[in-house]
Amino acid sequence: MRKTLTMLAVFALSAFLCTPAWAQSDTFQGPVPLTLQVINFDQPPPPSCVAYNFNVAAPTDVMPGGQDCCIRDDTVEVYVDQCLVGTIDSRGGEVGTHPFTRVRPQTVLAGAHVVAYCNTVSDTPGPSGWTVDDLNPPPADGLLPPTYTGGCGCTGAQLAVIGAVADESTFENHGQYVKAATHALEPFAVSAECHSCIINQFARSVPQPEMVTCASSL
Repeated sequence: MRKTLTMLAVFALSAFLCTPAWAQSDTFQGPVPLTLQVINFDQPPPPSCVAYNFNVAAPTDVMPGGQDCCIRDDTVEVYVDQCLVGTIDSRGGEVGTHPFTRVRPQTVLAGAHVVAYCNTVSDTPGPSGWTVDDLNPPPADGLLPPTYTGGCGCTGAQLAVIGAVADESTFENHGQYVKAATHALEPFAVSAECHSCIINQFARSVPQPEMVTCASSL
């Protein structure tokens, strides 16, 4: 689902830098599969993870999901751009009964992103088979309201600034527009690279719906 960044004004984001579990273990890195596929996680701990790259051309809602294919004995954490966005817990119930479960919709900006699935709990020895998806957007008739409610690293800071700063046409001059963006970014503990990536787009008067993600500038 394509989003206009003017809708992001309703976000109430808090800044924090997250340390994803998948960064601490071996991962499979590659394009998000276009069809459902079964992956085998090693026995945790430590967390065993699979990570995929994906790109979007415009602000988009995505809903990662997964399903424990066999024994209901695992918990998988889902990360988008190194930020924990949901947990899928398959424990309990009969063998083979775990339904396909999606995390809540996440709004991502145009550009490159990474989704990762990390098996953090497994009650049965041996590898855990899971089915993961291709980030199908949530079903809806029309645009969804923004649902990303937690700031994380550069991604959260960028979304918060865009949500806090009105369109440039509402400011008396360009300088005030850039100053407002800089002020909105001040509460966020981001790297110099992230700060530059965000503010430079305001300084260059990039239309807010066309701003690209600064997620890689952590």
